[in-house]
Amino acid sequence: MKKVLYITLAVLILGGTAFALSQSNLLKGTYPFKSSDELNTEINKGNTIDINVTQSATASSYANKIKDQMQLTEEAKNQAITAFESNDKITLSTSKTNAELAYNEAGSLYEELKALIEQWQIDYYEKITEYENTKAELSLSESTLETKITDYVDLVSKYAEIWPDYYDNASTTVVDGVTTITGMTPDDIKTVLNEIQIKVKTPDNGTTSNILTTTKAEEIYALSTEAYNQYIQASNDYQRYATTLELEETEKVALEGEYNATQTSLEEAEGYLALAKTYKDTANSYEFVDCDSITLDPSSYQMSVDEAEANFSFVITAKSEENTGLFTRNNSITNLIKASILAFNRSQVEKEEKEVGPIDSDTKWFGTLKITGSAAANFLDESSALAMPQLEVDADSETPITVNVEGGSAGETITVSYPDDMSCTATLEITQDTSITYDPLDEKDFSSRTVDEDLDFDQDGLSDYDEIHTYSTDPKNADTDDDGVNDGDEVTAGTDPLVADVVKTPISTTPVTTPTTETPVTTPATTPTTTPTTPVDTLSTEEKDVIKKDTYVCSAPFADTYGHWAEDQICRMYEASVVKGKAPTTFDPEGDITRAEAIKIVIIMAGYSASNTSGLTTEFLDLNQEDWYYDYLLIAEDKDIIRTRDFGNYFDPNTPISRADLILYAVRASGKTTYSYDTPFKDVEDSDYFAYAVSIANKATVDVPYDDTDDEISVIEGYDDDTFRPYDSISRAEAITIAYRMYLAWFAE
Repeated sequence: MKKVLYITLAVLILGGTAFALSQSNLLKGTYPFKSSDELNTEINKGNTIDINVTQSATASSYANKIKDQMQLTEEAKNQAITAFESNDKITLSTSKTNAELAYNEAGSLYEELKALIEQWQIDYYEKITEYENTKAELSLSESTLETKITDYVDLVSKYAEIWPDYYDNASTTVVDGVTTITGMTPDDIKTVLNEIQIKVKTPDNGTTSNILTTTKAEEIYALSTEAYNQYIQASNDYQRYATTLELEETEKVALEGEYNATQTSLEEAEGYLALAKTYKDTANSYEFVDCDSITLDPSSYQMSVDEAEANFSFVITAKSEENTGLFTRNNSITNLIKASILAFNRSQVEKEEKEVGPIDSDTKWFGTLKITGSAAANFLDESSALAMPQLEVDADSETPITVNVEGGSAGETITVSYPDDMSCTATLEITQDTSITYDPLDEKDFSSRTVDEDLDFDQDGLSDYDEIHTYSTDPKNADTDDDGVNDGDEVTAGTDPLVADVVKTPISTTPVTTPTTETPVTTPATTPTTTPTTPVDTLSTEEKDVIKKDTYVCSAPFADTYGHWAEDQICRMYEASVVKGKAPTTFDPEGDITRAEAIKIVIIMAGYSASNTSGLTTEFLDLNQEDWYYDYLLIAEDKDIIRTRDFGNYFDPNTPISRADLILYAVRASGKTTYSYDTPFKDVEDSDYFAYAVSIANKATVDVPYDDTDDEISVIEGYDDDTFRPYDSISRAEAITIAYRMYLAWFAE
């Protein structure tokens, strides 16, 4: 009866909970879908779940409702993809909202189901506990019953030995596995005792031990009755527990079936929820972003000298703004599903994974571009019938657009812009070639030009003025001596551009200047020699030993170089008096090094003395005699390490030096050159003015003392991404290291 009451109470509690949930909005679709009436109807068709039924039926109903929400999420996902492909921003936004709402509804239903099953699980475990307790009580009562039967049988047997003619032993029988007493009950004993009192008057053996007095008969009857009653009580207890256990086992089996069914529904619900998340994430992965930039190809158009108007086409490419906030789906969505999920549902999720694929972020820009000119140009694209002075085109970041220009004029600017964001704009300039031809040997032409040094008719790197007045080369022939090397490269190498010897002879005139650009040509028949300059040594023997010796203990006073990767090189160069610190105990290894500081180090390492600069002058306008670096820059200019034609008449000595310029000046100081090279870094082009110097320094290797390995190290090394970053500034530590390796590679004895 007690168990029945418990079961009834549990059913009433679950029923009340279900009714409360069914009347709340938690089990109903209360939000509208805005993308289509069909979705709106589906979501509001009715999510109320009747849980006044069996647990398995309730769980199955929840799983089906979650499946419905999963299917709505899939529909919203498909709408999002269609909207994205058709550039429909409004529908895309609505579809993503619908997918999110449907997924959230599925999640809410799943949490409700999980909470119910957790409560059902508690009830199930309580029922198991009750069953096991009853089973233990039954086992204990069975043991007690066996004991009580034994006690009674032994008592009867005791008196049967005294009066064997009257007493029978108590008999037992087993019925349905239970032992019961079937003979010599207390009533039987009472009858026997009366008979003994009547018939046994004298002892058979002359004693009185077997004579039964009334008192003794009453005592025997009382003991027998008590033992028998205890047996009856034990038997009744056993029967009660056996009956209870049978009922509880029936309930347990029923609840176990219900529990297993609810677990199956929960696993199905988990699978549907995982699919809904996949669909929702897919929808969210599609995004229209802001316009980042517009590029035009070509970015400018030059009309020829005799062209009256510009008629050409250009390609517009819009780029979308990078949006790191976009959702990126975990490629292992099935991690959300427990290991016990049904194989069917798992295969559904895996199939969706395969179909959808890993979603990073499908994004693009879409908008209307406006194309205008500042003068006479008219425009048309593939969809235009007539050329118009103003054109609007629908564009996205995935499809380049070709626009034709008709009737453009020199000096006109074409603007392509996104009116909603004027920062997303590009322009194209129309220019016209106004160059004229001239004869560099015609004195009339020559005298009419005001900047003679800037003209180079044969493009050999030497100005017409220098070819005529300094080198006596032919300004109309890039290779005056026809030896396969142009005049400018020969001047750079220090060889005579007028002599086509097998071994080139150095130019014997005063030191010459080099061209504005460092553009070597093809490899000559012979390797040119280095510039024949005898440097004046400024490093003492002891200072050279400090730089070169294998074993060295740092004694520099700088606190900020201790443990630094360039500590050894900085210490050596400091002790050799090549560099100084920023303060008595500070070197600032990560700070920038100026152009003047870099030139000083290059001059010292190359062995040039700055102590005697008498008679030297400079063409740089920003150098003054009172500057500490004045003499070093005079020597560098005299030795053709720095040139006014590199950057004009301003050297900018106090600005940080770039990585490219430091290598260029170091290679010039070494006198090394080459006519055949491949730049080793992806951000250095062969046409860059410093390219040949970078190639030489990268190929030159040294065995540095501070490196314990046997490997040689290049004078310069790039970064891990195969770049050199030539226009970046260089730190003091990096500059010292390059100068140190340069000395070991090119100047050390």
